[in-house]
Amino acid sequence: DLIGSLLGLLIAGGLFLAIVVISRGGMGGGDVTLIGALGFVLGVKYILLNIFLSFILGAIISILLLAAKIKNRKDPIPFGPFIVLGFFITVLRGQDIINLYFSLL
Repeated sequence: DLIGSLLGLLIAGGLFLAIVVISRGGMGGGDVTLIGALGFVLGVKYILLNIFLSFILGAIISILLLAAKIKNRKDPIPFGPFIVLGFFITVLRGQDIINLYFSLL
């Protein structure tokens, strides 16, 4: 579905571009490119799940790295690996996760 792919690209890329602008470089342009490309591949429904999973995974791992004193608050933590991990989970189990979510509502 070309429309869904284009919407996925625009929504995901636009969201991440806004984050880059608002955070003044707290997130890099590579993340915008990566999420935009994945938005085109996944479409709207699945890229939203990918973004959600990426932020959850990034938060959990970042908290663990900070708690273990492997990283401190000033150290950059690349977000791309979390986007890619979220992509793999979305591709492998995305519909199952969406079904579980709606069954809990």
